Amino acid sequence: MTFLKTLLSKAKGESISLGIDIGHFSVKAASISHSPKGFEVIGVIENQLPAGSIVEGVIQKPEALENEILDCIESLGLYKSDCDIYTALSWCNGVLADQIKLNIQNPAKEEEVILFEAGSKPPFDEVDITLDYKILNRKESSNDIEVLLVAAKNVTLNKWADLFHSIGIKPNAFDIDAFAGLNAFGYDHEPEGSRVEAIVNFGHSRSHITFVKDGSYHSTRELKGVSVFAFVKIITRKLNIQPEDAALAMQGDISRVSQERYVKAYDYAVNELAKAITQAISFFQSLASGRSVDKINLIGGGSYCRQLDQVLAGKLSLDVEIKNPLKSLPIAANSRVSQNQQEEGSKYSVALGLAMRKG
Repeated sequence: MTFLKTLLSKAKGESISLGIDIGHFSVKAASISHSPKGFEVIGVIENQLPAGSIVEGVIQKPEALENEILDCIESLGLYKSDCDIYTALSWCNGVLADQIKLNIQNPAKEEEVILFEAGSKPPFDEVDITLDYKILNRKESSNDIEVLLVAAKNVTLNKWADLFHSIGIKPNAFDIDAFAGLNAFGYDHEPEGSRVEAIVNFGHSRSHITFVKDGSYHSTRELKGVSVFAFVKIITRKLNIQPEDAALAMQGDISRVSQERYVKAYDYAVNELAKAITQAISFFQSLASGRSVDKINLIGGGSYCRQLDQVLAGKLSLDVEIKNPLKSLPIAANSRVSQNQQEEGSKYSVALGLAMRKG
């Protein structure tokens, strides 16, 4: 977009938001145009990162990461100055969260009360964190509110901010990937009465599960030890094959392995994921008076592992669905969204959730 076109668009109340989701395996970006009439998806892209660019949430190859971020922006036909840019920290990388209930007698001092209470509650009393909050529920009749407290360690936040600043980008906001994924999921989610659903973000190196109770956010937990990479390691070890062949088999190409042996190895890997989800559900039930989970929604690139939804559904005895925002979000007529990208839209859930923000 030219400077003049950008200026004219803003005068009409139009804007573009760019969501950038940085994982251990790739950078995914999504751009959405906003106007008084609503919004439309105008492009999505995924760029694979060189191995070792990010290890355990720590940036190891900043130049490679910077290049892929800039390439994503250019490939979407944007300039850095064209759009509002949002990115996310991973829930699995030092994010602190808790819920508190408060009674607010003076609405004018609501934020002051929330921050004071947060500051007196470990670990939110630390001085080296950035704290934010969201009001989940409000009862006007009694002045009671339920607040979600979220904090990130400044050392982590500053490193990611410095990465963007080094390429001339000042993100409009840093979000949390679990909340951004929920934003994309919530767009087409119609709660059916009293219901609990879980959103599993199955990533390349880290995974987490978010619970939605009666249409509202409840909690998020890391699924320790389960990921696409962990699946590859299990299948590689059990079949004594190369990691590349294990990855291909998980994508559906089992021409290089024994099908019977692969099915057993894959079943074992999925069983590890099912165990982690079952443990997380048990913990949720302890917080939610025994409420059961009605459905599991899979998002992220790992959700497209061969027949994962079907195998996992059998192990959990629950309905399991791959959630694809690109099948429900409006897509611009001249978008940079291919048919293949639409079919695998789940991997862009976090990026889309970020880009759905405006201002």
